[in-house]
Amino acid sequence: MKLALVRAALVLACMSVLILAAAFSPIALRAIPAFGVQRVEVNGVHYLSAEAAVVASGITGDANVFDDPAPWIAALRAHPLVVDVEVRRRIPGTVVLHIAEAVPVAFARTPELRAIGVNGRILPTDPAHHELDLPVLMMRTRVSGQGRAVDVETLKALYFLAEAGRVQPALTGWISEIGMEGDDVRLVLRNAADAQVFVAARPAAERLRELASTLAELATPGADADADGAATGRDAGLANVRTIDVRFHDQIVVSLRKGKS
Repeated sequence: MKLALVRAALVLACMSVLILAAAFSPIALRAIPAFGVQRVEVNGVHYLSAEAAVVASGITGDANVFDDPAPWIAALRAHPLVVDVEVRRRIPGTVVLHIAEAVPVAFARTPELRAIGVNGRILPTDPAHHELDLPVLMMRTRVSGQGRAVDVETLKALYFLAEAGRVQPALTGWISEIGMEGDDVRLVLRNAADAQVFVAARPAAERLRELASTLAELATPGADADADGAATGRDAGLANVRTIDVRFHDQIVVSLRKGKS
């Protein structure tokens, strides 16, 4: 009986030592020069440069791979272009930053054109450097001191772009400008003589798919029109289209320009 108790006590003592070693080993290892940060790898960035990411993280030449990464993570998450970050260490001296980057979805008028993300945050990107080709918001965007859009119209337009990009990514490539028409969204199409599309601000996924399909069909000229100017053939040719109305429950109405067939 006594032998069993002694064994149990030894096991508990060993476990305690292991737990304490695990808890305090990073602290002890931070004092070893061999584990000083010699290299920082940055993954997942496109709009944010790797150099800017390292600077934003606060990692310096005095850092150690066993330092608490929480301050680095918090500093990076505060950057407008960073959604989230994961920090890993590679012994002996490399820190790896895996960054989930914010993606610009439109240009906001603030009044100067500035890239903006789906969450309404103004993004510090260089349009010329990154060759951004994004829809332009028609409305004037009001921005808070924290760099976020605060007007309802901008937020509704961004919601539509996010939903369209999620359901039918190719659809956003058709959009030159986006604005609000009452409670609905008004789109101006690219390369289509400024044809306009009217669609609900919170459309059903199926309506977005139908709109994308309609645009693809209309991209080839050659449809007929009825007496009221509505397209009746398979495809009217986007150059001849005046408006596309997707707000109806069970149909899409395409109106042609006068004199077009």
